[in-house]
Amino acid sequence: MKKAEPQTDELLWLRVEVENKMNRHLSSPTDFNKLSLQIQLELNEYLSVSTIKRLWGYVGRQHAPRISTLDILARFTGNDSWLEFCNKLIREHRIESSIFTTQQILSTQLEEGDRVALAWNPDRECILEYQGNNSYKVVNAINTKIAEGDTFSTLFFSLNQPLIVTNLKHEGKNAGSYIAGKANGLTTLRFLGRKLDDE
Repeated sequence: MKKAEPQTDELLWLRVEVENKMNRHLSSPTDFNKLSLQIQLELNEYLSVSTIKRLWGYVGRQHAPRISTLDILARFTGNDSWLEFCNKLIREHRIESSIFTTQQILSTQLEEGDRVALAWNPDRECILEYQGNNSYKVVNAINTKIAEGDTFSTLFFSLNQPLIVTNLKHEGKNAGSYIAGKANGLTTLRFLGRKLDDE
């Protein structure tokens, strides 16, 4: 059975659409169980919880998923197939090509306490601290709608690409999703390392 690359932009977008449909960030065994059950109820198809956990990077190393697995998730998000989903991304200009070579930082590469610096036009800047389970806390923000203390979820950051976050909690309230750098993407993306104990 043909397989897809384990970390493609298309796959990351598919996760975003699945989470949007579930109206929640998938980060716990309960979440993955709910998704597996929802797929069975809606499509009458079975996708194992362990497969879903691997796709979300929750357990073990990510392996190239089977196309049949991606087809099921694509259908769950309202597409006819994985191929149709990828073609839709291209039509909507979310994917410019099937090769994604820009600088990236993936949540699966980080450890709790790691910090990332971002900037986007015209003069927006922020520093984030990784909280685990694809979740981040804003520790510094300049000229942005998101504020210090806000939290959100995202799977990855890509230089020159918009940042799409979900599960945003802004000033203590659920604010849904947020997009930064919609026109020109992130202009700065830097890994800052671990917070010092005396900070």
